[in-house]
Amino acid sequence: MSATEYPRLAALTGVRFLAAFAVLISHFHARGLTPIPLELYAFLDAGRTAVVLFFVLSGFILTVNYWNLESGPGTRRFLVNRLARIYPVALLALGVGAVGTLIAAQPGNGHLLREWYGLERISVPGLLGGLLGQLSLTTSVLPWAELNQPWNGPAWSISVEAFFYLSFPALIMWMRRKPLRWIARACVLGFAGQALLVIGILALARGPAGWYLVYQSPMAHFFAFFLGVAAALAYLRGGREWLAEGRRRALAVWGSAAGIAGLSAAHLTDPKYLLMTPLFALLILGLATPIAVRGGGARPGALGHPVLVLLGEASYALYMLHTPLMNLYSLAGPGPVLGWVLLAATVLASIVVFSRFETPARKAVIAALAPKAGFRSR
Repeated sequence: MSATEYPRLAALTGVRFLAAFAVLISHFHARGLTPIPLELYAFLDAGRTAVVLFFVLSGFILTVNYWNLESGPGTRRFLVNRLARIYPVALLALGVGAVGTLIAAQPGNGHLLREWYGLERISVPGLLGGLLGQLSLTTSVLPWAELNQPWNGPAWSISVEAFFYLSFPALIMWMRRKPLRWIARACVLGFAGQALLVIGILALARGPAGWYLVYQSPMAHFFAFFLGVAAALAYLRGGREWLAEGRRRALAVWGSAAGIAGLSAAHLTDPKYLLMTPLFALLILGLATPIAVRGGGARPGALGHPVLVLLGEASYALYMLHTPLMNLYSLAGPGPVLGWVLLAATVLASIVVFSRFETPARKAVIAALAPKAGFRSR
């Protein structure tokens, strides 16, 4: 079975935009640019649970596309493709973020340091250390605000993704040999292990460092990625066909969506993602299964609409650029009406970046690194 036998996961591309937009509107609200009801802000969990959905999605999509990955040239091709996927936009966002960081670091701009980065002061070593963390994609392992907040705070999640990319080849080559019963048991143990890890971190590392590790460290989120890989293996081993029968797909989608909404409103755990992660996997499984059409064929559903797919493809640029742009917007002190206009402009800018910069830059990086990695670029 080849991954190319399966239709393009259009609905999952669409849901990527919804997750990115949850982060966008939460951050714009927190900055006072686009006020929303506090209940909605709490429901969105400041966008934090949406990022966990990204991690589950990442494991799922990588597995569907690379389930038969082998060591050697195959792994090198995978790693080059992943680097080309994330690094050009990360550098672009870092350049934009540098403008705001250098403005906030100027004497007399302490209010900007507090508002943008939650810092009372910043040192030259801190600036240089944070810059090195951004360039090396290691900010997620630096639980100090002076190092991980300036330049481009949301880059922490790309640092986590980079960790997952490095672990994926060994993980998939190991997991694909396991029966589904073993994978299911591993998921149950992983779910319990994640909860124990979070409890342990908060018990041992109190204060901001503990919460940073819980929300932004790779190990605290590894179960989300692992669960995405496990869900994709189930999908590829007959889960897609099983879910397509009768009302199973609808039950998976609407049941998981209702559960996620209920947990978002109930505030049963802190962090919220502890109970939501399995529901994210179920939602992804349902959305990845096309809707059967009478007379044969299938369609992806509303989330697979071409407009949402385009927005989803641009969601990485949107996620990486929105905070540096938001900081610069706030210098002008725009009112709520202009704030919504700027939010819409940020979404449009992400589409331009995706089509005019991200896509050609990705191809250029692959073409440059492919010979050194020992494979031909396509």
